[in-house]
Amino acid sequence: MELISQKTIDILNLRIQQEQTASKLYEQMYLWLSDKSLINSAEYMKHNYLSELEHASWAKEYLLSFDIMPELATIEEPVNNFSSLQDIFDKVYEQEVLTTKQCLELTKHAMDEPDYNLLTLAQKFNAEQVHEMNEINNILDVLKLSTDLLIVDHYIGDMLNKEN
Repeated sequence: MELISQKTIDILNLRIQQEQTASKLYEQMYLWLSDKSLINSAEYMKHNYLSELEHASWAKEYLLSFDIMPELATIEEPVNNFSSLQDIFDKVYEQEVLTTKQCLELTKHAMDEPDYNLLTLAQKFNAEQVHEMNEINNILDVLKLSTDLLIVDHYIGDMLNKEN
């Protein structure tokens, strides 16, 4: 009896690749921010790039639970030059919107199958996306309110401290 369709396997392997791609992008942002001495923003991106790897592991563990070997696709080199803090967080927003849409597609697929185990995993991804969209929207709002990078960096540090 087939418990997981090939389409589900393909979608989860894509989820792994996309989470790892986001991780590499965020790691590059972390390095750029560290180089510019925006310490709290850099720590935020470090937290994010490590979180994206954890999210990839959710899909890997799901596949392995059903004795299916996850496939690790090639990850393209991320953008490595940014013009400003605003540029970085605009790109984070774009990435998170893309990820949110992909997670909603995973949910739709789980409901169409119907695969209630996959739906549980999809809901885990969606809950994480709600959290991440809230964070990035708050940061973008603060960037609109202040042109002082140190104030924005301080705000991001406060946000990180509240999470921990």
